[in-house]
Amino acid sequence: PLALSANVIFLVVPSSALVELLEKSPELKEHQILVSAIKGLCLEHEDFTTPLQTIRDLKPKVSKLAVVSGPTFAIDVIQGKPCGI
Repeated sequence: PLALSANVIFLVVPSSALVELLEKSPELKEHQILVSAIKGLCLEHEDFTTPLQTIRDLKPKVSKLAVVSGPTFAIDVIQGKPCGI
């Protein structure tokens, strides 16, 4: 897919879908940056890892990782209210 050829790839999925997504996705190129905008913890692991830890566990060859975090609330975004991330 075209999206996987981008230099920067944003992961914006529910944390409950992250493991399945990573297991089905191909390896990234060395120059690509993976940005996680995933809220919550990954409950598939008994130790409740963060999305970033899960990415590192399942895609150890990915060397360029970043995280975008909140707080934001969907209702505020929908209503056009100011919010920061």
